Amino acid sequence: MNNSQAIFEIAISKIKGIGIKNASHILSKTDLKSFFEDNISINHEKTGISYSFLKKINFKRALELAEKELNELIKKKCAFSFFNNNDYPYRLKHCQDKPIILYHKGTSDFNAKKTVAIVGTRKASDEGCFLTKELISTLSKQNITIVSGLAYGIDIAAHKACLNYNTPTFAVMGHGFDYVYPACHKKELERIIDSGRIFSEHPPNIAPTKFFFAKRNRIIAGLADATIVMESNLKGGAMITANLANDYQKDVFAFPGNVFSSNYKGCNKLIQDNKAHLITNGYDFLSFMDWRQQRSSISSSIKNELSKDEMEVYNIIRRKKIISINEICTLSSIKESFINSILIFLELKGLVKAIPGKKIILN
Repeated sequence: MNNSQAIFEIAISKIKGIGIKNASHILSKTDLKSFFEDNISINHEKTGISYSFLKKINFKRALELAEKELNELIKKKCAFSFFNNNDYPYRLKHCQDKPIILYHKGTSDFNAKKTVAIVGTRKASDEGCFLTKELISTLSKQNITIVSGLAYGIDIAAHKACLNYNTPTFAVMGHGFDYVYPACHKKELERIIDSGRIFSEHPPNIAPTKFFFAKRNRIIAGLADATIVMESNLKGGAMITANLANDYQKDVFAFPGNVFSSNYKGCNKLIQDNKAHLITNGYDFLSFMDWRQQRSSISSSIKNELSKDEMEVYNIIRRKKIISINEICTLSSIKESFINSILIFLELKGLVKAIPGKKIILN
C-alpha cells in the first residue's frame, strides 16, 4: 500500500459523524481518493449524502491529521488495517460494528486458524485463576490463539499462562499504544508484542477512558471463534463480551460455580439462559468445538500388541474423542468387570489418559 492511500484510509476515520456504516456506504459508491478530492456536488451525486453534512466536513484538516498520524505510526513501528482491505482480520470483518481502523503491533498471525477469547472478572478468585491456567495448559497443545483484554484478574491470568506455555495471545486495549493500563502489566504487554499481538481501535496517543474499555469488548468477541467466561458477576465486561459473541453467532462457554458466589452469578445465568455451554475443563471445550487433534491410527507394532478387546475399547475412545467409563461399558461388548483393566493397560501404553470428570481421551 502506498502512503497516500494509507492517509485517505486514516483520514476518513477522523471525520466526525462517519462511522462504519457510513464509511461502508461511501466506499460502495466511490473510492476514497475521489471522496476526498471531488467537490461537494459530485460527492452528493455519487453517495447521496446530504449537502449539509458534506459542507461540515473539513477534508483538508482530516488529511493533515492522517498524514501526521501515519508518520507517528511508522516511527513507533505500529501497523493498522482498514476495514475494507484484505489485511483486516477476517473474523472481525463480519461484525457490523467493527472499527474503521484497527491498530496493531506484534508478530503473530491475527488470522490464526483457531482463536478463543478468555474473559472474566477483574476480582478473580484463586480458583478462577487456577482454572484459567489449567484451561490454557490444555488449549496450548492444540495450536489455539488466546484473546483477552490485559485487565486485572482473569484477563492477565490468561495472558500470563499463554506466555508460560508459549501460546500466542492477543491483548485488546481500551486506549492507544503509548499507554499501558494497568501500568503493572507493562512487562506482560512487552512479552505479548514479542510473541503475540496487541490491538486497539485508538491511535497511539489516545489515553484510557472507562467508555473505551466497554467498547473494546466487541473487538475481543469479534477476533475469536468462541468465547469462554471463567468467572463473572451479572454485570461487567465479561458479560458484555459474552452477549456480543452471541450476537455475532459465535459459541459461548462458561464455567459453572457456587450459586452463593458473586463471581459465578454471571456464568450460571449465561448457562441457565442457554447463552453459554457448560464446561468444566478444556477437554469439554475441545470436544464441543471438535478441535481435538486425533490420531488417524496407531502404529502397527503397538496394534499387534493389543488384544481384540483392547482394540475395541481403543477404537470406541478414538471415535467418541472424550468419553466416560460408563459410556465405554455401554458401547462395548466386553464385560464391565474387564473394562478398568483394559483402560489401565492402554494408559500404561501411553494410548489413552484419564481426565477430570472421570472421562477418558486419547493421549
